[in-house]
Amino acid sequence: MQILNDRKLARRLREDAVSEREQFYYFMVLLVLTILPSSTWLVGQLGITGNYWDLASDIALIVLTVAGAIWVFNTNASGDNKNFVTRYICLGLPVSIQAGVFIIFTTVVIFLLEELFSTIMIEDESTIVDLILIVVFLSFFFFRLNSAMKIACDNSAS
Repeated sequence: MQILNDRKLARRLREDAVSEREQFYYFMVLLVLTILPSSTWLVGQLGITGNYWDLASDIALIVLTVAGAIWVFNTNASGDNKNFVTRYICLGLPVSIQAGVFIIFTTVVIFLLEELFSTIMIEDESTIVDLILIVVFLSFFFFRLNSAMKIACDNSAS
């Protein structure tokens, strides 16, 4: 891997000398580096207070994202094993929109239920509800993305 030498990597990509697996490694490193700045726990180390649900949500976000990406990569590899990163990004957009609509609906229902059945005011800190929403969102996202990837790599799905 050429992590610091972008020119050499660009030449290898032009020559089609970077395997799907190596491209996946670049993708995974970039994916994790993109997630880390959104970490409530890491931001908390800068002086913004959080709670244990923030840490649990951060761990769930990282673990489910990495596990989901590996799952989708393996689905692509068991198909035609081509263009994983391109497919992930292109299919990820409509799947993200679908997951966003799904999670907005789910969040509205949860907050309406909390309003109807709870005498406790909604607090301005993370709770188990936030953790559940992250797990539901990522599960929905990766199940839909994996299903679409099966179609894209012709892995016996329609």
